[in-house]
Amino acid sequence: MKTLLGFAWSLALVCSAASAAADSVLERISAGGKLVIAHRESSVPFSYVDAKTGKPVGYAVDLCLRMAEVVRKKTGMKEMQVEFLQVTPANRISMIEQGKADLECGSTTNNAERRQKVAFTVPHFITGARLLVKASSPINRVEDLMGKR
Repeated sequence: MKTLLGFAWSLALVCSAASAAADSVLERISAGGKLVIAHRESSVPFSYVDAKTGKPVGYAVDLCLRMAEVVRKKTGMKEMQVEFLQVTPANRISMIEQGKADLECGSTTNNAERRQKVAFTVPHFITGARLLVKASSPINRVEDLMGKR
């Protein structure tokens, strides 16, 4: 539960205010506002639209909905509305920056350039790339693949 509270506080940091006078997310919700969760259409298994229900689902969406519950408790707003906003890879960061969404649930890579624009919570998925070749192959480094198909 402490981790979820940490996520909730991170949520307040994730939001970029549309103006300097804008309230924080938690203040806005405490005043009766809604929580807007950005989601992707087809970032399986993290965030995608269920073909049968037309609703956003996925691992990251589940985490965001858990964070929404923490925000409800933190603000005391039992009737807090949660709205979903579908975003694309091209506009997901700007939707947070512009204050059109409070958080984004998907597979957005946490890098230095993006951290200058928005805040990230604790990573929930880490990946990397590896290459596999036969032991008898002369390929020992990625650079050995230059010019090859």
